[in-house]
Amino acid sequence: MSPSVFCPDQDGEPLEAETLCLPAVAASVPFARRMVARCLSAWDLDDLLFPCTQVVAELAANSVAEADAERTPKPQDRGSKTFTVHLARTFSHLFVKVGDASPDPPKPRDATEQDENGRGLVLVEALADHWGWHLDGPEGKVVYAAWILPGTSATARPVEVRW
Repeated sequence: MSPSVFCPDQDGEPLEAETLCLPAVAASVPFARRMVARCLSAWDLDDLLFPCTQVVAELAANSVAEADAERTPKPQDRGSKTFTVHLARTFSHLFVKVGDASPDPPKPRDATEQDENGRGLVLVEALADHWGWHLDGPEGKVVYAAWILPGTSATARPVEVRW
């Protein structure tokens, strides 16, 4: 499934939501993952714990890597970049979005067996029912993933609307 625009609020307002703004450093990735795990457990969505925490870890790591590539060598500016993780549950879907200051689109790559990186978006595509991205203002982007909640008859269909 290729990324496209998806309307997460097509089934109503979020019933529950959580947002974190974190420094774009490697130590923030496991913190984001733990926050998502706690929310999913509290929301009785343990069936989605593995895929959602994996996706959050991949997207957060991509945001950190993007910030590292753009980081200035000035010591006073190090650590000034951030990324956000937003988790929301509606009646029929679970959504996660990770936003950062880079306008560059996510780029799926064909990683070889020797490559240490390059498999993250392949994992996101395999673990989520739907994923995509969009620009967020004049600078920055949001990469998101969606899952259909167990027991609902909803479908994750692309539409021309953004949240």
